[in-house]
Amino acid sequence: MKKRYIFGVLLAATALVGCTSPGGITSSTHYLGNNTVTAKGPAEGTQTHYRVLFFPVGKADLDEAINKAVKNAQADALVNVRWYRQDFNILLFSMHTIIVTGEAVTLSQLPAESGKK
Repeated sequence: MKKRYIFGVLLAATALVGCTSPGGITSSTHYLGNNTVTAKGPAEGTQTHYRVLFFPVGKADLDEAINKAVKNAQADALVNVRWYRQDFNILLFSMHTIIVTGEAVTLSQLPAESGKK
């Protein structure tokens, strides 16, 4: 009886698996150029897709997660960007989420310099 219980617990533990995988780091999502940068605070965006019986339903898109983070923060770009992926599996169903975090910033043009020859 005890062996069956241990086997059942191990089987359940392997059927319910979740993990977080590192993705990447970048300095900014947009070219900042000669713009004035104003920090707005932290921002986060996610994009999720599912798999049922090994068939994908939807698509987890890194660009869409970045766009959601920028839109949620009402910003122009992100700086100090990090992204990672979280996976959760239950037998033949899985959920994959891309998470993007960073510092939201707004960009404004520098005034043109006049009088230079």
